[in-house]
Amino acid sequence: MSSSIAAPPTPPPLVGPRRTRWARWATGALLAALAFCLVWTPLMGDQSLMLIVGRDVMAGRHLYSGIFDAKQPGMYLWYGGVDLLGGMVAAQLGSVLVVLLTAGVVARIVRPRLADGRVRAWAPFLVVFTMLVSIDLYAMGQTELLMCLPSALAVLLLAGRSEGPTTLPRAALAGVCLGVVVVFKTVLAVVPGIAVLVLLLMSTRRWWNLAAASVGTLVVPAAVVAWLAVRGDLDAALWTWFVYPEEVLAVADVRDPHRLVLAVARFAVLFAPAIVLAAWRVPSILRRREPLDLALLAWLVVGVAVYAVQVWWSYYLLILLPALVVLAVRQLDDLVVRGLRRIVAAGLALLTLPGLVYGGLTLGRALLDGGGVTAASRAQIAERIGAYDTIAGQTAAVLRPDDSLYVLGDPRYQLVADRDIPVTTNGWSAAVLPSQRWDALAGEIHAARPDVVLVDGVSADAMAQRGQTLRAVLDADYRIDTTNDAGTWYRHR
Repeated sequence: MSSSIAAPPTPPPLVGPRRTRWARWATGALLAALAFCLVWTPLMGDQSLMLIVGRDVMAGRHLYSGIFDAKQPGMYLWYGGVDLLGGMVAAQLGSVLVVLLTAGVVARIVRPRLADGRVRAWAPFLVVFTMLVSIDLYAMGQTELLMCLPSALAVLLLAGRSEGPTTLPRAALAGVCLGVVVVFKTVLAVVPGIAVLVLLLMSTRRWWNLAAASVGTLVVPAAVVAWLAVRGDLDAALWTWFVYPEEVLAVADVRDPHRLVLAVARFAVLFAPAIVLAAWRVPSILRRREPLDLALLAWLVVGVAVYAVQVWWSYYLLILLPALVVLAVRQLDDLVVRGLRRIVAAGLALLTLPGLVYGGLTLGRALLDGGGVTAASRAQIAERIGAYDTIAGQTAAVLRPDDSLYVLGDPRYQLVADRDIPVTTNGWSAAVLPSQRWDALAGEIHAARPDVVLVDGVSADAMAQRGQTLRAVLDADYRIDTTNDAGTWYRHR
């Protein structure tokens, strides 16, 4: 079968009217300002915990056996690495750069395939707008958003601009990209993996290319597994990856239908233009059977299925963005070529309003705070979004300079107080801890004797249901120091 993956020849460059060029410059400046402001947004709960654990891992603490969390090692290595470059700011800067790089890769995939010069000229801005403006601040730095980059790169390697067939090196490098996804979140690799599989099966030399991609996929996971084995952490890692999730699902109803409805509704509203255009393209995809379009449609179908079997956090849907955006921009180009430009523009303007409002509010509030240009404005942004000054005041009122702290609840308190987690089990998401993990935590607290323990309201409810052993340790070894909006603060007797 001959390859039809490669893009058509690049159309001649467009030299638009001066006002169009100025409009693109102004749009680029606004998107750059938004990206700059996003760098100064504070880390929220998940990101704070991953930074703390990543920092400990980089300092030599044993992952899963010395410090426990349920995610796979890629996230801790990423956060530990960016922490070495500059802490919280470096973590958010890295997240923003990943989004921009992903947009660049997506634009590189789609732009050579566009026939209309106006769509081609605006394509990079459309891609960046879709991937940046509507991103939830709580989703910055989450696994799904970070993994859009290697996922899109894998597709670019197999469906790039070259006219020739897929080469073995490209197939192997696409596999390496999938291997990166594996060590960040194994189940997630299935989503771009199906797109890679479709592209390889529809290319020439498909069996050799499949073999090269398979070998490439093993490289990064094998290196991480070897690292864990050398450190003596592999048994704990395998238990955490394959046994612990089933224990959590057995004791906690983590699939909340209300959360599912809100997550899907939010995604549908903010990404409405891309969803409508991609859905509009489906009949054409099935009729033309172009390899890239078929691969990206498979990406979306499998991505929805993978989301359905997880626990329905809204940011899990972000892995759909690269495929969604490529199909949407290609469909927009087709509609413009067919002479439907004004009708499409009017419809898209209406559908884009929620994203514009959300992005405008994000940028406007950040600019009102000073845009992060000064230390005072950065502190104001951190307080408005993450209550960092409030947290600092609450911890300072309780902690002595040399106190150790254990937080059963929001890890921002652990991060802002700049205290290491003194036991193996971290205190985030206590509501999903199985009973045996609560018992282990009680033993760890009793043995480590942290000076101060903070229990927030949500964790207190979970402790009342399954954490009676920890409750007994707190009653026996600790006294209540104070109670405030953060929760109850216990000091060791």
